[in-house]
Amino acid sequence: MKRLFLAIKLPPEVKGMLYGVQDDFKSLMKHSKVTWVDPEIAHITLQFLGDVLEDDIDALISEIRAGEYPEPFQLETRGTSCFPNPKKPKTLYVETSNHTAATGLHKRLSKILVENGFEIDDRPWVPHITLARVQVQSETCPPDGIEVPRVSFEVNSFELIESELTDNGPVYTTIETFKL
Repeated sequence: MKRLFLAIKLPPEVKGMLYGVQDDFKSLMKHSKVTWVDPEIAHITLQFLGDVLEDDIDALISEIRAGEYPEPFQLETRGTSCFPNPKKPKTLYVETSNHTAATGLHKRLSKILVENGFEIDDRPWVPHITLARVQVQSETCPPDGIEVPRVSFEVNSFELIESELTDNGPVYTTIETFKL
């Protein structure tokens, strides 16, 4: 079994910007217990697949490869926010623009996954880059008070990625890249 997800990888300029945003959060949340996401592995999740039998991966790749997807498109980093809400944040993230092509890509992949027997998250999709997961909140988290430089970037592919959980954090390995 492999733990898999589909995601948009981020260019170096976005990853670089994430370091500064995390530093701003860290200065505001000194007394909270927070697990920070390494900006080098940050991404925009399109769909989490969970555990997949290794024998089923090639067929899944073929199904995804056969899909029709949008042309390359632009996304832009915006502000910060959190799930489920600012009073009790569990996930801190950087918002991105919600280009109609990104939503179309997410919907198309969701349809392919459902048609192939996967259970998917049916909550409304919010394109975002996770910065941290809050374990214990001590301070009020003001995600609106953190300035995020606007960085525009082209999305011309997405990835099928394996996530291996280790004591030192997740290790991500790209299994397949799908060009738009």
